[in-house]
Amino acid sequence: MVYVKNGLEISPYDGKLRILSGEYFLSKGQKGKALDEYKLALKDENWRSSAQHLIIQLEKPESEEEKAEREFFNRGREKND
Repeated sequence: MVYVKNGLEISPYDGKLRILSGEYFLSKGQKGKALDEYKLALKDENWRSSAQHLIIQLEKPESEEEKAEREFFNRGREKND
């Protein structure tokens, strides 16, 4: 993540770096920050379609089945973290 942060200091609207930053936040469970990074990636014409796809994936409503699966697979995770 250090390299991504350094890159963003030099080129704050680099879509690839914004997407990588978003992926990092998403891996840490910070969906809101990830979404913010993907929205900033929209400013880079070369990465706009990738950013749009990632935004759609994050914003799509979760079905009851998906919610139940997420809860099932994440049970006990909070206790272990």
